[in-house]
Amino acid sequence: MHVVIAEAQFIGHYYTYVRRVLEAVRGLDCRVSLLVSPEGLKSKEFATNLAPALQGENVSDCLRMPRMGMLRGTMDMIRVVRDAVKSTRADHLLVPSADNVAQAVGLASLGFYRPFPSRVQAEGLMTKLSFVYPGAERTIPHQLIMAGLRRSPWTRLHTIDLLAYQWLRNNAPKLAEQFSLIPDPVEEFAQLTKQEARRKLGLPEDGRCLVCPGILIYRKGVGLLLEAFLAAKTRPTDRILLAGPVGDDVAATLRDSRYEQLVRDRRVLVVDRYLDVEGMGQAFCAGDVTVCPYPQQWHPSSIAIKSLACNRPVLGADSFWLGSMIPAFEMGWTVPVHDPQVFSRTIELALEESAGWKRSDAAGRLVRFQSVERFQECWLAGLKERLGLEPVKFADDGNEIIAAAGLANYGRLRNWSKKTSGIQGG
Repeated sequence: MHVVIAEAQFIGHYYTYVRRVLEAVRGLDCRVSLLVSPEGLKSKEFATNLAPALQGENVSDCLRMPRMGMLRGTMDMIRVVRDAVKSTRADHLLVPSADNVAQAVGLASLGFYRPFPSRVQAEGLMTKLSFVYPGAERTIPHQLIMAGLRRSPWTRLHTIDLLAYQWLRNNAPKLAEQFSLIPDPVEEFAQLTKQEARRKLGLPEDGRCLVCPGILIYRKGVGLLLEAFLAAKTRPTDRILLAGPVGDDVAATLRDSRYEQLVRDRRVLVVDRYLDVEGMGQAFCAGDVTVCPYPQQWHPSSIAIKSLACNRPVLGADSFWLGSMIPAFEMGWTVPVHDPQVFSRTIELALEESAGWKRSDAAGRLVRFQSVERFQECWLAGLKERLGLEPVKFADDGNEIIAAAGLANYGRLRNWSKKTSGIQGG
């Protein structure tokens, strides 16, 4: 059997998923090919995440990055799937990040076009089911997207979003049957003390620290965090650590006269580089609170789950996924990030309460569910079925996690993404 793993995108989490899928499929009696884009093959993400993991698999940079624009981008994503199968004569296609691709193939199916023959089984992971979040931005009506997905030729669709999965079960049960709930894989980080982690990163070892890790761009709310921190009543040794690639817009903000002094005084610390697993774990452990100030993120935050894995609480936006998951699993605190006064007061509260925060049993179960091994086994389920192999059984499944957190009725008969106001403690 020829298994083809296809991923045209590369900036962000994409190659992390690809690496884990590649490692899993390699253990089966299959021929494996990896397809990426030319831009992806030349990227630092490929060099960091994929190059060290390769063991002689065929790698081709034949995929085309989707162009801008809804119509052209949709056509390009359909071609990605079509060409991935046609050029390799694949038997089983795996698309580790199928956001927009899955919808594009679904829309094509409404026009009776199938990008691959029925002999091919195809699986894709959708991390962004934005149509289940009222208030989320979208250019295509959600009814059309759902209709396309129902008719699409995908054999299996996966999602890492517990809330979206439960919404589908409560509101679109037929479509929910096409989905499986799988983990957002979290590595086992070294459990370092704050001082150990700060020492490894070359940071001051005293005081309290807010950590904002990942890709640092204004859209992620980094400017809102800096503004709130500047106005908060904090100690001279309280700091913010920005850990990850710094976008041009955030770099310009840090040069603003309001923040230049904070940078010079090392109250705003910047580690401007792409962090591997070890470096990311060090960043989490260096902090007292992990901040996810994402004002418009209608999909899961792997940063929040990884923070829990390092036993650090989360301060996040009070909307969409973060706004519901943080209180449900007692992760920490939520805040309306567009309200600078409330945001400032919540920073003060979170720093004061962080020393006494303990990870809840529900949060611990959530972290255990998000294991790399379970993620890989979910991707193997379809292949093992075709090969007549037994699946691996795990203790806690996603439905039990949802029930334990009181989310079984999530999304039913109410505006479940409605923003809260004020300060919420976990």
